[in-house]
Amino acid sequence: MHSVNTHERCHNEVEYLALPQWFLNLLDHKKLFSDLADRITWHPEFMKSRYKNWVDNLNWDWCLSRQRFYGIPFPVWHCQDCNEILLAPIEKLPVDPQEQAFPGKKCTACASTNIKPDTDIMDTWNTSSLTPYLCFQLQHPDTQSPLTDPRIKEFLPMSMRHRHMISSEPGILYHSKNMAP
Repeated sequence: MHSVNTHERCHNEVEYLALPQWFLNLLDHKKLFSDLADRITWHPEFMKSRYKNWVDNLNWDWCLSRQRFYGIPFPVWHCQDCNEILLAPIEKLPVDPQEQAFPGKKCTACASTNIKPDTDIMDTWNTSSLTPYLCFQLQHPDTQSPLTDPRIKEFLPMSMRHRHMISSEPGILYHSKNMAP
């Protein structure tokens, strides 16, 4: 027997489950994030110190995954035999792994066909930046990927274009196999 919390209104028991999650590795990159602040022209200027204070006080990585029925899915499959994480090729995006089989058909590490889709969806703070790309794809259904289509430059204003300043850094996105770090 162990103690559990209860919901404040209905008083039902609430227990948290440690499940595999997707995380954005923030803590290992705090210096990079702080250095990037010096490359930005801030309007108003005091927002730079607010941002730097936020970065300095980060204490955990950002959990990007949610266990819900609606949202943008992670374009990922998992090999059940060797635990390899299988990513969709960028030219196949967007893809819902629960509706489409892994494009490679076999695990890239062990050649197994025992592959299961990831069932999590992305946190809305993470996906809100994708909205312009999703709208672009709705207006240009002939495109394979709005991220690689040169017409995106005509569609998005310069200030909204994804510049890959952070996402191109290695090791920022990771998946916990067992539970939160």
